[in-house]
Amino acid sequence: MEQKKFNGERLRNARIYNGISLTDLADQADIKKQSISLYENGKNTPDYERVRVLSRILGFPVDYFF
Repeated sequence: MEQKKFNGERLRNARIYNGISLTDLADQADIKKQSISLYENGKNTPDYERVRVLSRILGFPVDYFF
């Protein structure tokens, strides 16, 4: 089974849709702002637990980010 790839652009879109700044999302998720920026730009991939936290904050299903 092929592992689905994390889609950073969708993370950015969900964040902007919710009107949440990078800093606010970082604070709410207890993740460094730089890490979220790297996720959004496709330079790093969050682990599944972090994706779950981000999906809960942003109100999008986990599958949306893959």
